[in-house]
Amino acid sequence: MVNALPPADTCKIEYQDIGGMTHLAAVLIPAKAREGSYQFQVQSTSEGGVSSNMQGGEFSAKGGHREDLSKTIVGSTPSSWAAELQVFDASGNLICRFALPEKK
Repeated sequence: MVNALPPADTCKIEYQDIGGMTHLAAVLIPAKAREGSYQFQVQSTSEGGVSSNMQGGEFSAKGGHREDLSKTIVGSTPSSWAAELQVFDASGNLICRFALPEKK
């Protein structure tokens, strides 16, 4: 008999271009109720240089329910941007990670 793995937590970064601005959301869908913390970093590059935005904090989420951990907007001038989300359980263990490579 093969033992099935427990359901995994899902984390992702959603983005949408609206009116020349890029709206990003750091999303967690935990398999079970959990508490923890997250770090959400967005880096954008333009002619003026590089801009980095780091957000983070604690959360408490219900199992199987979407939790928007953080939202941010990248302005209309960057030539590219990249983002990374890391989610940790209450003990500080990494439970999921999601990264978007450079987007133009």
